[in-house]
Amino acid sequence: MPSYLKSYFNKSNIIDIIAPASLCQVSEIKKSIEYAKHLGFQPRFNKNLLTKSTKVLCSQSLLQKKQEIKNALLSKDSNIIWCLRGGYGSFKLLAFLSKIKKPTNKKLLIGYSDITALHYFFNQKWKWPSLHFSGIEELSTFFLKNKKQKPGYSQFLDLTKSKKLDYKNLNLLNPDSILTKATFKNNIKKNIYSLNSVVVGGNLCTLTSLLGSTNLKLNKISIPSFKSILFLEDLNEPAYKIDRMLNQLKESGYFKNIKAIILGNFDCSTLENKKINKIFKEFSHTLQIPVVSGLKVGHGKTNQPLAFMTPINLTINLNNKKFKTQLSYL
Repeated sequence: MPSYLKSYFNKSNIIDIIAPASLCQVSEIKKSIEYAKHLGFQPRFNKNLLTKSTKVLCSQSLLQKKQEIKNALLSKDSNIIWCLRGGYGSFKLLAFLSKIKKPTNKKLLIGYSDITALHYFFNQKWKWPSLHFSGIEELSTFFLKNKKQKPGYSQFLDLTKSKKLDYKNLNLLNPDSILTKATFKNNIKKNIYSLNSVVVGGNLCTLTSLLGSTNLKLNKISIPSFKSILFLEDLNEPAYKIDRMLNQLKESGYFKNIKAIILGNFDCSTLENKKINKIFKEFSHTLQIPVVSGLKVGHGKTNQPLAFMTPINLTINLNNKKFKTQLSYL
């Protein structure tokens, strides 16, 4: 992990905890605050979060959420904005964010799932790095009690200390796209395919829901605006919906600047997962870019941290019959 990300995690740093998405129990919020202290940070939050919300879908009123994220963005004494959890509602902040002048102090956003809407804006509009990882509520109430989640939790701690983090044993779904396309010859040396880029993306359903957004069009970021690797993940979406969303992205020109696609967790029933794997395999052969699966990031038994807008290398060994593939930070 690049050393410049480590600077965000200095001990005693102030962390602004925001709740741009779904409901959360007050008791869980209190545990989250204590967990932030446990990590050595100073958590700061809107005290209204400790009042039981009456909202049906979201954590608090849109007005409160606007003020909350504005305060976090403009504060000069903090550099991390850690979302409480995902769920639903973050996209409602995009119109508000588009009117804010880019803050002078760069902030590291942490969250996943519905927080994808905020990742997308921060990455595409302001070119800020962000961290696709669990909401602080999940860390405090779930990870420490669930042994299966320990690898992801441990890797997050390693990341804060700038320890090397690679993503190995990934699967190339469409080797023909590399072996037969002349456009990839410049990326192949000694039969090793190598691509240096940055990762963007997140939750497939959330990204698809952003298509057609007036605010994203006005900001000229309705599709990824620079060459990058697209990461996708989701939870409990049936195969036909996955297929529909993938093709919707394709037909919208979403992959214009995408040089590769990496797939994270797509947890569903066993039968549905088999269908989804076939969908990805079929879809990958309609593209002329590498499509890789097996990343343990997102909703799943293990949720590894994945840094967006951070230089990364995708390597595929074409000498190996299994096309040994991995991601490594530069």
